Amino acid sequence: MNGIFKNTLGMDNELDKTKNTYYPKNLWSRGQTMVKHRMEISKNGLDLIKSFEGFRSKPYLCPAGVPTIGYGTTLYPNHMHVSMHDRPINEAEALSILKYWIDRTYGQAVDRYVQKDITQNQYDALVSFAYNLGIGALKKSTLLKRVNQGKNKRASNEFLKWDHANGKKLAGLTRRRKAERTLYLT
Repeated sequence: MNGIFKNTLGMDNELDKTKNTYYPKNLWSRGQTMVKHRMEISKNGLDLIKSFEGFRSKPYLCPAGVPTIGYGTTLYPNHMHVSMHDRPINEAEALSILKYWIDRTYGQAVDRYVQKDITQNQYDALVSFAYNLGIGALKKSTLLKRVNQGKNKRASNEFLKWDHANGKKLAGLTRRRKAERTLYLT
C-alpha cells in the first residue's frame, strides 16, 4: 500500500506513519511536513478541547462572525479559510484537522513560550487555552508569565480571568477556564 486512499469527500489522503493517521492530502498540499515538538497533547487534552468546541459538520458562523467548521476550525491545513459554502466534513476529518493545528501551531507555541518543565496536564490546559484564545493571547498573558516563574498556583488562577468576550462574561468560557485550571492543577 502506498499510504494514499480516498476519503469520504473524494480527496486523496496520505498516511503520516509517525502517528498512524491519515490526513487529507489536498488540505496539506503545500509541501509541509509534520514538525515534532517536545510534548504532544494527550487524549484528555483533546477531549477537553472537543467538549468545549463541539463538533459541527457544516460550516457555521461563530459568535465573532467567522466561518467555522468541525471542532472550532476557521482555517484548513492548506491555509484556506473556511467558507459558508464548504462541503460538510465528518468527525474523523474534523479530528484530523484539530490534531493538525494542535501539532503544527498551538502545541508548538506552548513549547516555544513555556520555559519551565511542565506536566502533561499543564501542557494540555495551556494548549486548550491557546486553541481557544489564540497564540497572541497566550504569549502576552500573565498566565504564561506565572508558568515561566514556576508559580503554578498563581498561574492556575490566571485562567479564570479569560472568561469574557466583547466585554461580557460568558458562562461557557467560565466553564472552560475552570476546566483548564482544574486540569492544570492535577
